[in-house]
Amino acid sequence: FVVLPFEKQISLGKQTNISDAEIIPSIYGINDSENVKIGDVREVKVDFIEEYSRGKKTYPSKAEYRLYVKEGKREIDIFPYQKLDKMGENHCFIINSNDLIPNAYYVDIRVTNGRNVKHFENVLEFNIVHNITKYNK
Repeated sequence: FVVLPFEKQISLGKQTNISDAEIIPSIYGINDSENVKIGDVREVKVDFIEEYSRGKKTYPSKAEYRLYVKEGKREIDIFPYQKLDKMGENHCFIINSNDLIPNAYYVDIRVTNGRNVKHFENVLEFNIVHNITKYNK
């Protein structure tokens, strides 16, 4: 067989952009400090933006999230690090508030890009509440 040069290789499907640039996660689906009523199911999407690139998306090799609560200085995992779901070009995870008790919740993101692993702490904070009208006055 003959080995082709890199630029002549065949590729199927869309190529993902794995960059060495610094990555910053951008989360939407739940606002920071939002009160979420028990019974709501939210899809939380995460975009990874290259730093200083005016919003250029990048796709890390591996992306994970962790949901936890704080009790004093202790952090108690509700969901330890789990892979983010990948839907097309988007990363996401589902928050089903029926599975949570009223409390303040926090989300951390861990990104692996090549051999580099970076932790982003407390990228999202939200509250689960019984009655949303009582808290939004």
